[in-house]
Amino acid sequence: MAKEWILNSVMNRFQLNFKRNVGATSESIRKCSPKTLEEWREYYFNNVKSQAHIEDLGRKLYIKISEVILSEVNEVTEQDCIDYMIQIKPVNAGIQLPEIFKEYALQAETHKKFTEVFGGKVFYLFSTKVGDRKEIQNKDVIDEIRQEIERLKPIL
Repeated sequence: MAKEWILNSVMNRFQLNFKRNVGATSESIRKCSPKTLEEWREYYFNNVKSQAHIEDLGRKLYIKISEVILSEVNEVTEQDCIDYMIQIKPVNAGIQLPEIFKEYALQAETHKKFTEVFGGKVFYLFSTKVGDRKEIQNKDVIDEIRQEIERLKPIL
């Protein structure tokens, strides 16, 4: 299961499963209407992408995992993990802004469930690096967090 998750995540991240790389698979399956896996493989390799092309993509995937991802994983520090769990995210000159909004949307349901279960709100802190330290950029949220803690004290 973990291996499949890694393969799928990396394949998606580097767009190796995009139509330009693997062809229009859903459309091709409908055209072929295969009854067996072997029938589908034969159709795919003859009509969509060559076996050599798919094997090359597999080699690229292996390189991305064994070199790129491994290198990135080795750069993760314990402090990075701690900072990530308290949701202090560095803001990199606007580059990260679309990701932040995407993250809000993706986590909205999770945050709603958290609030329902634990009764407290979820907050985001944004930081930028100032010298060798991280500095919170949206300091106004600190007061909101304090108010939430005060609100929750009778419940705790």
